[in-house]
Amino acid sequence: MKVPLLPFSLLLSLSLNACHAGPAPTQASAYKQASMASAAASTERSRARGRQPDPTALLSDKLRSGMTYNEFRKVVLDQGWLPKGDAQCMANVVGGNYEKLCSAHPELASCRACAEVPELSACSGDGHCQVHFAQESSGAVLEANTYGPISDWNAPGERSRLTVTEWQVDAKPAH
Repeated sequence: MKVPLLPFSLLLSLSLNACHAGPAPTQASAYKQASMASAAASTERSRARGRQPDPTALLSDKLRSGMTYNEFRKVVLDQGWLPKGDAQCMANVVGGNYEKLCSAHPELASCRACAEVPELSACSGDGHCQVHFAQESSGAVLEANTYGPISDWNAPGERSRLTVTEWQVDAKPAH
């Protein structure tokens, strides 16, 4: 996820608090703390101006690596993001011979995946997939990577083996 530059006062506060926090945080945990602080500050600034909070900031508060894809998808859709289709999905998921393979075996999960999960862009043979959502009002694109069987895209709770490994928002639309 791309993080905007933090205001100097927030950086100073984080630095001063780190002096009393015990062992030094890892780079990943420091990045996560800075991301959460930035999202909270952005939300507060938006509220102070009487506007809706930045949807990216709202996502930062609700999304995390390791969550099930079903849960991730629900949060994203509830925040107003829309599935962003990929015209090459079938070739990216099934392979270049998808027309022949899927006409002979339409029951295969990979042959149904692009229709069932319209935000799906690509999947590898080892369970890594990529999905995209778009925010019409800003043109921003949310990209997420997952791991697990794509057939679990809507499996509830702990029954899902499809989890989100990482996500990011690109303020500029993807081409």
